[in-house]
Amino acid sequence: MKRFALALVSSVCVALAAPVAMAQDEQMEEGADLVERGMRLLFEGLMEEIKPNLNEMMDLGEEIAPKVQALIDLMGNAEDYEAPEILPNGDILIRKKRDLKEGEIEL
Repeated sequence: MKRFALALVSSVCVALAAPVAMAQDEQMEEGADLVERGMRLLFEGLMEEIKPNLNEMMDLGEEIAPKVQALIDLMGNAEDYEAPEILPNGDILIRKKRDLKEGEIEL
C-alpha cells in the first residue's frame, strides 16, 4: 500500500509539474525570440550608421590597392626584410636582411 501511495504521489507531482515546465519553456522561447529581434535591430542600426564610412573605405581601398600590389611585386617575400624603421625626418627605411658569411662583421 505504501508503494502504491508513493507512486500515486509521484505521478501527481509529475502531472502538476508538466504544465509549469511547459510554460517556462514557452517563456524561454519567447524571451529568446525577443533577444534575437533586439540584436537584429541593433545590428541593422549600426550597419546604417557605418554604411557611408564603409563606402569611403571601399573607394580608398580601390585607390590604394594598385600601389600596395606594386610594393609587393617589388619586395617579393617580406621575410627577406627587417622591420620598417621611421627616421626622424619621417622617411620609412626598410632594410633587406642579409646572411653574414663567416668572419664578416655587420656595421
